[in-house]
Amino acid sequence: MGSIPVLLLGFNRPERIIDLIESLRMTSPPIVRIAIDGPRATHPDDPRRVGETRAAVERIDWTADVDTLIRDTNLGLERAVPEAVSWVLDEFESVIVIEDDVGVGPQFVEFATRALQAFEDRPEVFHVSGYNVVPHDKLSNPAATARLSRVPESFAWATWRRAWQHYDPKLTWGSDCSIAELSEVLQSRTAAIRWKQNFALARHGRISSWAYRWIASIWSHDGYCLSPNRNLITYRGYSGGTHTRRRARWTEFPIEPVDLVGIAQPIEFDATADAYLHRQVFRATPLGIGLGPAEALALQILKRR
Repeated sequence: MGSIPVLLLGFNRPERIIDLIESLRMTSPPIVRIAIDGPRATHPDDPRRVGETRAAVERIDWTADVDTLIRDTNLGLERAVPEAVSWVLDEFESVIVIEDDVGVGPQFVEFATRALQAFEDRPEVFHVSGYNVVPHDKLSNPAATARLSRVPESFAWATWRRAWQHYDPKLTWGSDCSIAELSEVLQSRTAAIRWKQNFALARHGRISSWAYRWIASIWSHDGYCLSPNRNLITYRGYSGGTHTRRRARWTEFPIEPVDLVGIAQPIEFDATADAYLHRQVFRATPLGIGLGPAEALALQILKRR
């Protein structure tokens, strides 16, 4: 596997894409692809701000291998992100994907690159994450570099063409699977009920989420993701994000160093860490299940405004 492209996802926040590009300067990935969604017809400021975001691409001066996917009209997250990933994977065997509200740490690109190489021939691994919110005391083996997880994150991540070919935008498995089937995957009936609820909200358009579709695609093939046991990025999306209007319910850890050599060591599934993620991040609790529809409605109203 040669150099792996880094795909940057942008829209109408030029200041965010500039910050992301500057955070990448230390790493200077040799292949960069950028996808920028188009302006919304109902937002008068979008043409100007989208134009400024496109102009920010010129700041990438460490490599000449830069290509940009420009949309004239707005596709929205549900289409724009997966179409951008497919665009890159039509050319390359793997890709590292970074949203514009991320600041990358000095090890993220190398961690993702090494993980893509180490797990290239492990078909049960679909996804590599760069964002960790699980506290050390909730990790089964906190000294390990990484763990296998059922729960991918979608801010800074990576995947292979062989995995992405299973992406199902129709959310078929998530719609059709039973609570019992989901419980088998997640080893928790409460988490299964919560995720069945999430899939229903996405299917009916209450949540515009490509990530839930990707999660369902992974689980439909009994797949896993590789997650670092240390946080490798900064996420800044809790201000002005599409689906993140409040502060997180978990602790945002600073970027921490990770032992990159450890990626080549045996990596085990961490059920304790996943239980924390389901409970704390995705609110897989009786209360979370009860409040889920109301939260989705509130997000939908805020997005329309």
